[in-house]
Parts: sequence; structure tokens; C-alpha cells
Amino acid sequence: MKTAIVYYTQSGTNATLAEILAEKESATMIKLAIENEKKPCMARDAFAAIRGKCAILKNDINSDIAEFDKINLITPKWAGKPATAINTFLRDADLTNKEVALYVTQLDKRLESAEKMLNGMADKVTAQGGKVICKKALLGGNSKKPISKEDLIAQL
Repeated sequence: MKTAIVYYTQSGTNATLAEILAEKESATMIKLAIENEKKPCMARDAFAAIRGKCAILKNDINSDIAEFDKINLITPKWAGKPATAINTFLRDADLTNKEVALYVTQLDKRLESAEKMLNGMADKVTAQGGKVICKKALLGGNSKKPISKEDLIAQL
């Protein structure tokens, strides 16, 4: 089974998680890149996420994932919602007959708070023809308070 790790990151936490999963599953990493991305601004980015906005991606999503049978999708949780790049992926990706594992990183130590978000993402995966095989929230970090690779591994 060919596996891809599709992720979006601003602080680097999700890149670290992607590297861990890629090594564990011998997978290919695909970083979602936003066209004309601005410097991170928590208020602006969280407000866009709350409104369900989608970003314009540099990636050609469907050609990027065409050869893979399994997708590990990693997003930060911004104000209880996925990042705008992940919204675009969930809207546009053809996930027909693909297994999808969903991972959310968040600063909130109450990991159960991600359940509603993960369920909403799972519904979108199913609508795009995919089969959700895993939903997992992990405690992440940010640029001011990073989380170590070891701490991420311990949560898996």
C-alpha cells in the first residue's frame, strides 16, 4: 500500500509529525503550500478557519495524491477548525477508494475538544469517496512553545 502524508504547518509541529509518520510508514510527504501566503497572524488565520474559508493552493492536489492508496492528513486546529489549506484539500481532493487517517495538532490540552472537528473532517472525507480509518488529536506546539519530536512520538 502506497502512503502519503499530506500536511499543512506554520509552526513546524505538523512537519515534525509528518516526518515521524513518513518514517514509520515509509510514506511520501506532501506539504500543502498556499499561494501568496502572508506572515502568520493567529487572529486572521483563526477567523478564516472559523468561517470555513479555503486557501488557494500551489499544489495540484489530485495529481499529487493519485498514486497513493492511503492518505495521512495532518492539520493544526485553529479556533476549533481545520486550517484553510486543509479545507481546500477536503473540498477538492478525489479520495475515491483511499483510506484516510486524520491527525489534528492543538494547543488545548483537552484533546477530546477536537472530536467535533475530526468528525466534520471525516464527513468531508466520506463525501469525497474516502474511508476514514483513524481520527487522532495530539497536543502540539507553536513557534513560541514548540513540542519535541519525542513528545509527539509518545502520543502516537
